[in-house]
Amino acid sequence: MDIADVVPSVLMLLLLWSWTDKAGRKSAMILPFIGAVISGGNLIIQSVFIYSAVPYLFIGTIVSSLCGGYGCVLMATYSYVSDITDGSSRTWRIGILDTMSSLGAAVGGAVSGIILDKAGNLPVFILYVVLNATTIVYILLWLKESVQTNESNIQKSEDRTLRSKTKGLLNIENVKSWGRAIVRSREGNGRLHVILLLLAFTVTIFLSGTEDLGFLFIKHQFGSSWTSTLFGLYLAVRGIALSVGLMVILPLMSRLTKVGQAGALSKIAAHVLLAFVSTVWMLFLVPVLGILSGFIAVTIRSLCSKTVADGEKGVMFSVMSAIEVTCPLLASLLFNKLYSATLSSFPGFCFITSAGLLLVPIILLQWMEDTSEVIHQHDEHLKRKKQNSEEETQPLLTDNQTEDVSA
Repeated sequence: MDIADVVPSVLMLLLLWSWTDKAGRKSAMILPFIGAVISGGNLIIQSVFIYSAVPYLFIGTIVSSLCGGYGCVLMATYSYVSDITDGSSRTWRIGILDTMSSLGAAVGGAVSGIILDKAGNLPVFILYVVLNATTIVYILLWLKESVQTNESNIQKSEDRTLRSKTKGLLNIENVKSWGRAIVRSREGNGRLHVILLLLAFTVTIFLSGTEDLGFLFIKHQFGSSWTSTLFGLYLAVRGIALSVGLMVILPLMSRLTKVGQAGALSKIAAHVLLAFVSTVWMLFLVPVLGILSGFIAVTIRSLCSKTVADGEKGVMFSVMSAIEVTCPLLASLLFNKLYSATLSSFPGFCFITSAGLLLVPIILLQWMEDTSEVIHQHDEHLKRKKQNSEEETQPLLTDNQTEDVSA
């Protein structure tokens, strides 16, 4: 089921990312919600005909994935926010977007669980369809097209027709633009910075695969004293801590440097403590130590959007969305095998490994920050040197000009 969901979604991202920079973000934002409505409709049918063949469940999953799925939602929303914000506010606004995603998942999980217990599957799927349909209406009627806010991307009215928008959708050039956006030459160390930012982002998202081990690990550590209520409360505290970090602390720190490094250090501290957790108070201290851990991905997304040109934001966020969709699936397979292999000797080994690998984004972000400062100082030095040279080569005033000045 996961493969049926991920593979088509990534293929659609390959086609969509460059297209949204020309046709606009709204079309790409609506598409995955249309797929979700169709998928929800299929689930409603399957819940009515409960004994129908299992393969019918794949219909909704595949349709939803072919419409871009969750990866397309990430790509379109992050690109949209990047379009309508400037560099000074982009980091914390992307942080708010991350918070909404986390809160939505938490509230959705809690509400659907209550409805499921009280009324069964059908009302859950109906609510799912209604909410997605409402989102489509909201995007169509209230959301303004963000690409038009960039003068370089404004197109003539006759070029904004549905036919011209969809013409370049299924185009192999959209796939080729992926490589061009990453490896093309940029000013300073721009190309290297883009590559390193994507590497740091890949490592960060890949290490989120350890979160799938939380249930098994905590249950193993607490043994007979473990309860589902305890784990649910832990997840709630973790979600609240991340939300406070992104919505309250990040706006206060967004104008400072080393925000991403602070987030990585916070996550390292949380993972190290989690690896040795043995009591309830230690368990609930983990989210407190990791309150800044959401800063890493937010910082990298913001830096990527500032490094590339306006016409490449859709491409870059598509690359990152593809990473965010595929990495957790691969990481889950790897960390589950590693956890099984080290369970008898050191159950927390996966979290120590994750903490160690988080040094990679810290080093990369710090190096980019240092090199950017060196380049900036060098440019300022050359600018001052040029100004001094121009002043020295200015012609002296002639005698007549001197008399005119004296007069």
